[in-house]
Amino acid sequence: MLAVGRKRTKNLHLPAGVREIGGRWYWQPPSLRERLERKANGLQGSVTLGDANTKPARERWAQVSGFRDIKDAAGTVAELLKVWELDGLKTKPNGEPRAPGTIEAYTNALPALRAKFGRAKYGKTVNEASRGQALGTAEIQRFVAGCPKAMGNRYLAVLSNAFDHGIREGKTTYNPCQAVVKNASKAREREPEEWEVECLRALASPLMALLIDYEGISALRISSILELQRVRLTAAGIRVRGKGGKREVREWTPESRRIVVEAEQLPGASRFPASPVFPSPSGKPIPYDTFDKWWQQLKRDTNAALAECEIPLKIENLHFHDLRSKAHDDAIDANMDGAEFIGDTQAVANKHYHRRTKRKPHLR
Repeated sequence: MLAVGRKRTKNLHLPAGVREIGGRWYWQPPSLRERLERKANGLQGSVTLGDANTKPARERWAQVSGFRDIKDAAGTVAELLKVWELDGLKTKPNGEPRAPGTIEAYTNALPALRAKFGRAKYGKTVNEASRGQALGTAEIQRFVAGCPKAMGNRYLAVLSNAFDHGIREGKTTYNPCQAVVKNASKAREREPEEWEVECLRALASPLMALLIDYEGISALRISSILELQRVRLTAAGIRVRGKGGKREVREWTPESRRIVVEAEQLPGASRFPASPVFPSPSGKPIPYDTFDKWWQQLKRDTNAALAECEIPLKIENLHFHDLRSKAHDDAIDANMDGAEFIGDTQAVANKHYHRRTKRKPHLR
């Protein structure tokens, strides 16, 4: 009998057979038998999927691993995930629409959950799970604890939503996620430095430079910026949707006018009302996965330039979303209400976005 691959003890958030090396995903069959079969059929033993955790990489994984052939069999977790994806993903249980960023994040979590738990049976009652006949709390807890903190909590949220939806649909009466303890996490404290933003912008493409500039004066989430359409450019200002879909008008300033005028000169720009304000070269809206790929590449290029100039500085662990905190702190420095500016409560603003280091003089 041929040995099968060892059970994964780390990187549990990755799809089956996937390894992450240098920010890219690579796949090979998890069992020796499958690897030998591929070799006998003249297929590659290892397949490059692309940049880590991007939509193209996940689609390529589903293609080469044959995952798309797995049936959403009745009574399996795959069935619950499929039903929830079709009927419950885009709206909350109370009928309110979920934010586009949340929908995208939840959608991106589905492949790994299907790979890990798709074939598992779900219990109609708590007794079935307690007797070991269905997926229970303990296995989910081990999976969540083995993932990076934020990602594990996201997987838990998606799986719990699917079980709750199954309860409302009458498929089960039991949600094994309810007793799972979330990973401990704390608010990000990364403070973007002025020199970092200046260096990134200096090497950015005209499109990325404008996105950085607009983030700096608007503090909008990148998903809200990427979905801006020209129809929202009005005489009063730019109509945007803040957190929770709140409608706002950002009044014109010399800087916002400059950004919009330069955006109109970008490749792919169009004056058609439904066209994006910040278009891709093809004229279409920029998918988040594509934007994130550009952002990661920009950081790598900037660090390479700093190293080439023998400047002992390096940009590490900087998310584009961190620039929102800089805009919040810049608003406070301009004697504005930072929380009101970013559209959050004071408690949330203080916890997540007030990051600027306090400066005090020496006593003497």
